[in-house]
Amino acid sequence: MSVFSAAWQPGQGTGGNVFGHTPEICWVGAGFRTIRAGEPDHLALHLAGRSIPFQCRVLQHPELPTPEITLWAACLDGRWETYRFSPSPDLSKESTTISTYAKQSWTYAINRWESLRCLIEQPFTQDARKQFLRFSKPLTTDPQRALRELEQFATLWLEQSHPEGGPDR
Repeated sequence: MSVFSAAWQPGQGTGGNVFGHTPEICWVGAGFRTIRAGEPDHLALHLAGRSIPFQCRVLQHPELPTPEITLWAACLDGRWETYRFSPSPDLSKESTTISTYAKQSWTYAINRWESLRCLIEQPFTQDARKQFLRFSKPLTTDPQRALRELEQFATLWLEQSHPEGGPDR
């Protein structure tokens, strides 16, 4: 299991910083590709008495034998963001048809447009407190079991690292 946690105090960077560290940006920039393994695009984890919306992806690096399943979430001024970033179209399967690719591309475009609309309606401020969490592990079991393991780990990690009541008290 691995964890990436970042926090910015008010005045440190823009609110968009939390979205610059997503695996879809950092990991893909390092050569990973999004693959589909039956995982959900997003799910809520119940941590520290809260329901926190996490994005979920499986990413594979061409030089590594095992893909990683990863969950991440962003918090701005105590509000856990509900933007749903759909994964980019999956071209890893040889059976991908033009129709399938077009449908995936359309869903991707609609979700990105919705995210942009939400950002315009609720812009980030430099004075916001910002927090980003990412949990991941090699995908060596089925995705549902891996997600249960990640949720258990995330709960224990948050209890240890935030004994005062959870993330973004």
